[in-house]
Amino acid sequence: MLIARDKKLFKSILKEEHVQEHLRVLKKHHKETYYHSLRIGLLGIKIGYKNSLPKRQIKLLGYAGLFHDLGKLNVHKKILSKSFPLNDDEKKMIKQHPRWAFLKLIAFKEGDVKKIIIQNHEYGKDPYPRKGKDRRETKREFEERRKKDLEIDKLVQIIAIIDMYDALAHKRSYKEPLDKKKISEILKKEFKGDKIYIDQILNL
Repeated sequence: MLIARDKKLFKSILKEEHVQEHLRVLKKHHKETYYHSLRIGLLGIKIGYKNSLPKRQIKLLGYAGLFHDLGKLNVHKKILSKSFPLNDDEKKMIKQHPRWAFLKLIAFKEGDVKKIIIQNHEYGKDPYPRKGKDRRETKREFEERRKKDLEIDKLVQIIAIIDMYDALAHKRSYKEPLDKKKISEILKKEFKGDKIYIDQILNL
């Protein structure tokens, strides 16, 4: 039986030892985040193929999807599993997870994956770790002084929209899954990237 090219590539990535090591730890820490990350990795590859991107960029989407929440290893599982709103301190902690993921991947062979992950939440209504003008001009201690990169920016937007979509479409400790109509309304209102990706993820 033939395996679709997106699933074939995804499975090959999952077989890589360093990928297995990171995911093993994430699964032990918080299963909900682990399964969410698997979905983002596969969806990233699917959208990459849908846009006829070069294979290297599609692989970057797979890696970035799998690792985008790796920084949540630094967040206590009780916070990740709360069924009611986070307090201000907990929100501040959660918003550190892209930077923590960046640091955990310092030695990762594909350096561009870190660039995607650190910007993953900068296309929502409440962007972090940077927002607005700050995203391009403010220097950070460990973010390798960002430079404008249209290719990376495209990949960031793809991971961002997939992450937002999956969070809305699946049950979480604090919410029930939403239907596609409601998801569409929220994404059109809150996603600040290219709107073409909204249609793509909704019709995948």
